[in-house]
Amino acid sequence: MHENSFELLEEKVLKAVRTIQDLREEGRRFETECNELQAKYDEKNNECDRLRREVEDLRTKAQTAATMEQKRRTIEEKVGGLLSKLDSIE
Repeated sequence: MHENSFELLEEKVLKAVRTIQDLREEGRRFETECNELQAKYDEKNNECDRLRREVEDLRTKAQTAATMEQKRRTIEEKVGGLLSKLDSIE
């Protein structure tokens, strides 16, 4: 019976050692996966920042284009009015 207890203890210790080894391996896998996910997150975050800047630049350009279009219409109206006045002089 005494030897049987040692065998059971040895079996439990070996099982605990295997469990610890498995958990360490799983921990390393999780750490690797976490690092990979962090790198992907950083990459996507940088891309998102770049796209935000690009959108802001396009908004500014669209606003400038709208302003220029309004000025063009105003000039066209003034020129049209001046041409009408010139035509009426003749």
